[in-house]
Amino acid sequence: MAEFTPLEGCQHDTIHFTSLSSSTDGAITSYQWTISDSLYFGTEINKSFADTGEYEISHYVSTEHGCYDSIKRYIQIKLSPIVDFDYTNSCQGDFIIFNSDIEYPPYYSVINTLWDFGDSTSSSVANPSHIYSSAGSYMVSFSAKLINGCENKIIKILNVYPKPSAGFTYDSACINKPVIFIDTTADAISSIWNINNEFFYGKNIEYFFPDTGSYEVFLYTVNDYGCSDTAQMDVIVHPTPVAMMSIDPEYGNPPLEVSFSTNSIGTNYFWDFGDLNSEIGSNVSHVYNNEGIYNVFLVVSNEYTCSDTAYGTVYLLPSILDLQILEINFIDSMSLWQPELVIYNNSTRPVKKIKFDFGFDYPNEFVHLWNNRLEMGEIESIKLPLLLNNDEARTSFCVKATAIDVLDQNDVNVDDNILCTSLSNNFYIMKIFNNDDYLNLWINMPSEGQLFCSITNVLGQTMFKSAVIEANRGMNQFKIPILNLTSGIYMLQINYNGNILTKIFDL
Repeated sequence: MAEFTPLEGCQHDTIHFTSLSSSTDGAITSYQWTISDSLYFGTEINKSFADTGEYEISHYVSTEHGCYDSIKRYIQIKLSPIVDFDYTNSCQGDFIIFNSDIEYPPYYSVINTLWDFGDSTSSSVANPSHIYSSAGSYMVSFSAKLINGCENKIIKILNVYPKPSAGFTYDSACINKPVIFIDTTADAISSIWNINNEFFYGKNIEYFFPDTGSYEVFLYTVNDYGCSDTAQMDVIVHPTPVAMMSIDPEYGNPPLEVSFSTNSIGTNYFWDFGDLNSEIGSNVSHVYNNEGIYNVFLVVSNEYTCSDTAYGTVYLLPSILDLQILEINFIDSMSLWQPELVIYNNSTRPVKKIKFDFGFDYPNEFVHLWNNRLEMGEIESIKLPLLLNNDEARTSFCVKATAIDVLDQNDVNVDDNILCTSLSNNFYIMKIFNNDDYLNLWINMPSEGQLFCSITNVLGQTMFKSAVIEANRGMNQFKIPILNLTSGIYMLQINYNGNILTKIFDL
């Protein structure tokens, strides 16, 4: 008697057909199956069906005596779900989110889902998250079962990539000093720093902390796989000492013993005397045996290894004192004139205190003390605390310079310590203004002579050019017609013996 099982199955599944046939007249020697016009042989066969529906199954058996029997039945192939899944960036130690995709008709429902993550862990949640503790390749499977009992499974190879191990180092953190941060992360292609809510990019950076205290520093790193890691440190910023030095004496002839001292607050003091000699201590001395200019520096550091440096110079040269007043100018200050002198230190030593005697006709009416530092070969402009009216400025005004911190020698050329001048000796425009028709000028002349005036616009076009103007020594008033000029910016030029005065004015 012919018989077989099963009579139902699921779409896409491999269905195992088994013959249940039996015989009372000899052994069965032939098993034959016909499914969808295909012929199969054997007591057991496997067959899958791509579509749902009823399929006709014919089963024929025969015995050793030639007896036979057959049976025809229909198998019901039920709907199976279509399953798929994807996942987010797969990095070691990060949550990887798995998203399932199950396709089935709306009149069906899913009764079971199962994930196998390939690392001996599983989940029945539809869209789980999972952490892989080690990098590598994992075989991940996802299956879903419908209410009709049919299920489907998909398997994918998941590559879990290693994440970088973020880390960084830094040197001493001191206020107002650059702190160097060094990224020690291996295989990172991107480094982002967050310091005091400021963001910086690069493998190594430097940062100036604005104050002492504790600051959180974060480093975000990313590797070729897009995997990231973060390192964090609390950086303690310490105070920085302020280096100061005193040198006594600063100049002299060899052999010369020089005392070096400091009021800086620190724990370590290192002196470099500029002659390949050095010493440690807050107050030290050193003997210079050869002529020269020696650049000295002092490094002061504290217990936090924060440091600062001060610089000084020792001059061992044949000492020459020579101050020179190069010129005296008068600066317009609200219709008054302030004297400004230009002084040059032609000495072989710096000068730190200068007394300026100044006055009319002879420098003995007023005194101004200048306390600063004028190095060898340095030129300095110094304004004197005096305002002159026009009449005073046209008289002879004299200034004398005397170095009062140099007690052991005199100026080698006292003649160039004194200079006299007046506005009447200068070629300058004292006043300029315009009305509707004319540009009014007051020009001071050092002597009689001829002037030429021109006006150009911003395009460089000449809008006015005067004939020869005869001028007298002293103050002269002129009027230049501007009736034909439109509104705009213009440049006035006045030429006297090749000396050109330029003024910008607008209409």
